[in-house]
This record gives sequence, structure tokens and C-alpha cells, in this order.
Amino acid sequence: MNPTLRVPDVLWVEPYGNRPVRAGDVVCFASPELDTNIVHRVISVRPSSPVSAHRSPVTGLRSSVLGLPSPVAIRTQGDNNPLADIRVLAPADLLGRVVAAQRGTRLRSIHGGHAGLMVAWSIKLGKALWGVLAGVASVVYQSLIKGGRFGFLLPGGLRPRVVCFSGRDTAVLKLLMHGHTVGHYNYRAKEWHIRRPFRLFVDERTLPVPKSKD
Repeated sequence: MNPTLRVPDVLWVEPYGNRPVRAGDVVCFASPELDTNIVHRVISVRPSSPVSAHRSPVTGLRSSVLGLPSPVAIRTQGDNNPLADIRVLAPADLLGRVVAAQRGTRLRSIHGGHAGLMVAWSIKLGKALWGVLAGVASVVYQSLIKGGRFGFLLPGGLRPRVVCFSGRDTAVLKLLMHGHTVGHYNYRAKEWHIRRPFRLFVDERTLPVPKSKD
């Protein structure tokens, strides 16, 4: 449920009683498979089957005629999950609705219903936009790292240098900048692994490529 809820938030769970379950509510329910309680958001509340199929065993009348609520199917999903939960719930499966969460000394309300749906939609929209921006940034970054074109901006004392550390059985090649390790040579992949954003300042074509670990 991150960012709506996260460990170690203290949750205030209120039983539904006779109140209806609404799409957008954040609910708590037991999971027999995981042997724990789960807190997810309700994404839909629908009749579990046609009303005509539910008749009183005594009178034979339809539940709608008797004025009784028809059975409903409740679907849930975590705000940070891409897919809905497989298990379909009934109102009796719910321990209650999360109405508030305390994080440290701050107590905040947890919105349900239409307001809760807006919260869930805004989270999904934010993730989608972030994904697009991250993709664009990755393309720009990949185009900029070619040739370490920003290395000239570094003063001499900060420019990267390759250092060989001798181990018991192998020699380890590391790339240092101002005394900090920013990369190393991977013998298995036969390539240099350099941390972001330091690849902007390193021309990998000029780095040594050993033939073996010896």
C-alpha cells in the first residue's frame, strides 16, 4: 500500500457493522494462505451472482423481495500492486475499514469511497508519469555517456584512475575517483561496471581490459 501506508504505521481499523462496503475503502482482512492480515484497497463491489438465483429456503422468495441485501463480491488491490488480488471477498471476510494511520506522532485520516479512488488513481498516474520520465532520462543518459564527454570538467585531482588490488588468488581492478570506488572490472561479463552518474566522466574505451584474473 506504499505510499498510502507503510511499515511501521499504526492503523486504526473500524468494523463496518451495517454500513456498506464502498469501492475506494482501505480494508483489513485475514489471509489464510499467508496466515496474516492484509490491508488493501477495495476496487469494486458487485453482486456475486444474479439476484434471481438467491431465494429464501423457507419462503422461496427472492432476496430483493424480502428486502434483504443480495450477496456481493469484493475485489481488492494494493495501491502499489500492478494486479488485483486473486481472492474475491465477501463482507463477512472483512475485519474492518482503515480509517486512520499514525506515523510517528502524526495521525492522518485514510480516505475511502470516491475520495479513496481518487487517491489510488493519483498514485497510478504518478507511477505512469515517473515511468515515462525515467525512460526519457535513461535514453538521454545513455546518449551522454558515450566517450565520457564530461571528463574535461573535472580537475586533475578528481579524474578517475584505475587501481589494481592483488588478492590471494585474483587481481581486482577498480576505478577510483577522489579515493572513492566508482566502478570495477567484471571478469565474468568481461566489461567495466561503473556507477551512475560517474559514467558521464569516464571514457570506457580508454580503460584497460585484462585477459584473465591473474
